[in-house]
Amino acid sequence: MQVLTYNIAGNRGRGRSAYLKQIAELIRKAAADVVGLQEVVHTRTDREPVEQVLARLTGMHATFLAAHQFKSHCLGNAVLCREPIEETLSHDLPHTWPERRILLEVQTTVRGMPVTVFCTHLVHMDRMAARLRLAQASTVAKRMSQCWRPHILVGDLNAGPLSRDLQPVRDLCGANDDLCDLRSWPARRPLILYDHIWPGPGWEIEKAEVLDLHVSDHRPLLATLAWRGAPRYNVAPEEAHQTATATP
Repeated sequence: MQVLTYNIAGNRGRGRSAYLKQIAELIRKAAADVVGLQEVVHTRTDREPVEQVLARLTGMHATFLAAHQFKSHCLGNAVLCREPIEETLSHDLPHTWPERRILLEVQTTVRGMPVTVFCTHLVHMDRMAARLRLAQASTVAKRMSQCWRPHILVGDLNAGPLSRDLQPVRDLCGANDDLCDLRSWPARRPLILYDHIWPGPGWEIEKAEVLDLHVSDHRPLLATLAWRGAPRYNVAPEEAHQTATATP
């Protein structure tokens, strides 16, 4: 399964059409099965929402969840899936200061196997907000632990993979050494990996790479995942055979 995550930084001072075409081309070249996008902007003047433009250009299915509502626009997260989206859920994360943060949960399939995609954008402000990120990561990890389906977490977590802030996610998903040597922010000269793909139990990362694209202040992260075994969480009995035998 090909998984892509990208903080697209809204549409700051760029031609919207050309900007979205570049992102769509990136998604097509990556042959992504699921895509998590952060800082997706909806404005009152948009004829078509950003995620729907990208869905049309890539032939994928899309959903959007707003996190911040302003007078002229809203900002949130989106998920694109190669196969139809079956259900979407919204979860508020702790601490609405300085901005509200949310967890988007999307249920889809990849080559017949049920997959849940969690997409989020944790609070920024570096060390000042470390405790807030830790609380938000704890809530994310708790929700992931309750998911019986094969699942992954994607998003801009505003912390490095070895940071204390993300300890709850590491405890749940494992060390994820594939991320430790990667850098995605700032885009022109990356110093740290803020953009993450954390597979739940049963997945193995075959390859992870930061792509060279500069239409945002972040670079996109792409990972190839292989399904190696059933999750350690309890699954619905009628779904167990399907989960164990499908191989995306």
